[in-house]
Amino acid sequence: MASEHYEEAQAVTTINEVANLFFTVVFLIELIMKVYGFGCAKYVEDNFNLFDCFIVIMSYVELIVPKSEGDGGGLGMLKTFRLLRIFKIIKSWESLKTLLSTVFDSLQAITNLGILICLFLFIFSLLCKQFFPEPLMDGEDPARYTFTNTGVALVTMFIILTGENWNEVMILVIDTY
Repeated sequence: MASEHYEEAQAVTTINEVANLFFTVVFLIELIMKVYGFGCAKYVEDNFNLFDCFIVIMSYVELIVPKSEGDGGGLGMLKTFRLLRIFKIIKSWESLKTLLSTVFDSLQAITNLGILICLFLFIFSLLCKQFFPEPLMDGEDPARYTFTNTGVALVTMFIILTGENWNEVMILVIDTY
């Protein structure tokens, strides 16, 4: 899936198609063995099994439905859901379960921090609009970074906050004022 790209060689396309067919068959065999081993009632009780069944069915629907020439989207994007099968490991890996539960528990605090940073950006963007109302000049031309309107001021403050190209903004402010 990750090797597909624009104007790829025919050999790469063929290898991708063969690998897709191979894994689709392997997933079907896995599904049949699990249904046979667990029985239908026990198989349906687990949500991961239902998810696997959905992926296998969509894989075969993708193989059956004809693709138009140059069609890069459609049902082919459902192949990416195969990557989510890796989360079945979480059920048996206790330390990973603990790590993920800790991350999910800390999301509320991270959300509060994100809101605080957005508020910080907004306040300082308004302050910069007040202190630097003229467009910043890059020589004779107006600069990309400026504080003339709130949207561009927010982007400029984000650049300064992240430390990416902040020195260009500083030089523009010094040269203009």
